[in-house]
Amino acid sequence: MLDKKGMKKYLYTKNDNGTYYKPCFCFDIETTGLDFKKDKILEVSLLITDRNLDVVFGAGYDSCVKIKPEDILLMDEWAEKTHTDSGLLYECLSSNAKDLEDVDEDLYKAAKKVLGESEKGILLGNSVHFDRYFVQEHLPKFHTMLSHKIIDVTSFLEMKARVKPEMPSVFKKSAHRAKSDVSNSLRQIRNFKYNIFDKS
Repeated sequence: MLDKKGMKKYLYTKNDNGTYYKPCFCFDIETTGLDFKKDKILEVSLLITDRNLDVVFGAGYDSCVKIKPEDILLMDEWAEKTHTDSGLLYECLSSNAKDLEDVDEDLYKAAKKVLGESEKGILLGNSVHFDRYFVQEHLPKFHTMLSHKIIDVTSFLEMKARVKPEMPSVFKKSAHRAKSDVSNSLRQIRNFKYNIFDKS
């Protein structure tokens, strides 16, 4: 079964009973700070998964966002040092970085590839409500592709600490780069799927 774009839609948007469900958009951003009104997005990473939390082939996106030198003034000492040490600030100031409007358009197109006409994707990640605020403020086209629902991996981690601390952990310290952090979030939620939901 192919949709009008030639993609095998049923592989990741159709349940066994024929009803559609919402794909997960595993998402992470890096920013100049915590205030979504005044701070800037530095980097985004998106992985789109099917019902088994497997990444849909060819469905994802990564980009650094172009900033101006004066945007660095928005950053506190920790953020400036962290993003300098990781090389992110250098990349955001380079010619390879993309304008925010182009990043928004790219994310929108990536989402459209896997969504039906009336479908929305569920944002998934660590403390992903934080990312959602920045998406709503700075990435309006991509925001139209999102459900109001989210899957916050941090909530699962907090429950694990309280009710099943013996469960194996796959946590990796954040590298404060979107691509590695989004992979870490996906690794963590898959761990919960395998150790709790698949075994229940």
